[in-house]
Amino acid sequence: MKLLNVNKNKFVLILAILVVSIVIMRFFDSYLKNEICKNGIVSFELAKNLSVSKNIINSWNSEAKTFANYSLYFDFIFLTIYSFFIAILIHKTKFRIKKVFIYTIFTAAFFDIIENVALLNLTHNNLNQLWTSIAFYSATIKFTLIIVSLVYLIVSVFVKLFKTNR
Repeated sequence: MKLLNVNKNKFVLILAILVVSIVIMRFFDSYLKNEICKNGIVSFELAKNLSVSKNIINSWNSEAKTFANYSLYFDFIFLTIYSFFIAILIHKTKFRIKKVFIYTIFTAAFFDIIENVALLNLTHNNLNQLWTSIAFYSATIKFTLIIVSLVYLIVSVFVKLFKTNR
């Protein structure tokens, strides 16, 4: 876990990289939103059946399809950044169970990789229910694990505030 011991300057740098990455992802996502794909890439990630995935892909013009692929390929970088950043925050907490949540966030990133591979298969015309299901279940697990990790961080902050105010 020494990799997660970062000084203030490195932490600020990683935070800045995360913010820039979020801006880039939101830029890509702006091309994907329409009446059928209201939540951009998240709508595509959470399409549970092939007909919904096809409708989303067909709702995109060629430019949007290009940006969908940019988003999915860039997400391999983004998932590394967000998982590392959240792991650093978890590492800074004082609870013994923090290792569990560090593994939790890296497991979320692993499911993000699986999801990206499935979605890239769909965007490259390998339209199959299997890829839609893999993407959906991987995204569901990923989002759940991220939320669990963030709840742990929020609870940790409140516990620390409660202890310091006593």
